[in-house]
Amino acid sequence: MGSRNTSVLCLALFLAFSSCIHGLDITSALSKYPEFTKFSKYLTETKLVDQINGQKAVTVLALGDDALASLDGKPQDYIKAVLANHVITNYYDEKLLVGAVGSHEKLATLSSSGIFVNLINDGEVAFAPAEKEQYESKLVRTVDTQPESLSILEVHQPIFAPSAVANAVAATVSSEGKKVQEAAAGISGGCRVEMGLFGGVVIALVSLFASL
Repeated sequence: MGSRNTSVLCLALFLAFSSCIHGLDITSALSKYPEFTKFSKYLTETKLVDQINGQKAVTVLALGDDALASLDGKPQDYIKAVLANHVITNYYDEKLLVGAVGSHEKLATLSSSGIFVNLINDGEVAFAPAEKEQYESKLVRTVDTQPESLSILEVHQPIFAPSAVANAVAATVSSEGKKVQEAAAGISGGCRVEMGLFGGVVIALVSLFASL
């Protein structure tokens, strides 16, 4: 009997240890749903996937490919700023979200601004950036859940946090301006080198003719 209890305990410890090792894998979870291919791609490109997988519990407000149209062609910093507000750093299923409505608590996200959740129209769950309480992003459905650790919920449009997006745009403009300056400096430097070589050739030719 003691041997059996020991075996059960070892198995439980092994499973717990395996869970700690593997943790969350949002890419794998989303791979089962082809309608979120672009969303998963954006999470990977912006490195948000690493931050998500590093959470103990997380709720991802996923956007279908069609809902991401407004982000197409935008700089990576911009996309990251928007999608960071779609990652709640705690576990919420639909029932827990309704509970959060009653307390009017701000939900912490990977964006520093956070979001609010509320009921609109005929009891529809909707989200808004904390700095601008306009509930325009509505809950569509529950996509997938891993109780107490991962909840994937679909929303119908992006949640734009004005300050986060503005900071992302400013960072992109600053980065692009720096690249332009570096390119201009490179062109200028190249011209100086070429003029130096040209001058050297002219002097050499003058010296050659003078010696004739």
